[in-house]
This record gives sequence, C-alpha cells and structure tokens, in this order.
Amino acid sequence: MTPENLARHRTNPNLAFWKMLKIGSDQFEATHLEPKVDVCNRRYVFNAQPPRNWPFPLVFNPAGECPASKIARRALEKQRTDEVKYAQLLKDNVPAAPIYSGLDGGMNKVFLARFPGQSEACESAAVCILPAATATDPLGRQ
Repeated sequence: MTPENLARHRTNPNLAFWKMLKIGSDQFEATHLEPKVDVCNRRYVFNAQPPRNWPFPLVFNPAGECPASKIARRALEKQRTDEVKYAQLLKDNVPAAPIYSGLDGGMNKVFLARFPGQSEACESAAVCILPAATATDPLGRQ
C-alpha cells in the first residue's frame, strides 16, 4: 500500500479498491491500532468519528449514504504525504506494471504455464489478455 506500489499499478482496474483499503492501512500504520471497519455507500469506512459536537451516534447502512465523519489527524497526515509522493511518481512517469487478465490466478506461474508461448508475450506487454481457461482446472484435474 505504498505510494510506489500504487503508482506502479495505476493502470490496474482494482486501483480504486486498493486505495479504499489503503485508508484503513494508513490508519493502522499511524495509530498502531486495529481499525474499526464499517460499510456505507457500498464502500469500507475506517475508524469513522462523528464531527465535533455531533449529538447522535454514527449509523452505517451498507447500501445507504455515509454519515458525516472525520478521520484521525495522524492518519490524515500520512494520507496527504503519500498522496503528494504518489502525484510526484506519476509526474515522473514511473513505469506501470503489466496487467494480466483473462485467466483466473492472474500472474500465478502455474496458471500461466497452461498457455505455452503466452508468458513471453506477456512479459513486456502493458496489458496481457490470455485465452479463456479450458474445462479442466490449471492443475489438470477434471
């Protein structure tokens, strides 16, 4: 969940999900406490605290809107520092990691070995789309 890894994987379709999880990871790194996880608006919310002088407890509905909340100052500082570093890495145009799709298991060598000749083509490709898997599983079981 480092800015370097996020910048390297910036073209991955899972980036938005990883960034959401990074918020919880940042809070853990900043506080060294396991984050309290809630769900609202179909996304994770970590250590949500009510705004100052808020008279009601926070209520979370997984499909509903998120209540007004704030995050811990140390976690917010880390998040801002990482965002600046991430932006600089993008500005410096760090190489993006290739995306492997079309094959359950992604970059797993056992899965990739099922398609001889494809792994070499995927080494240098920005996006690697492999043929659909056969009816047998990658380990050859029926």
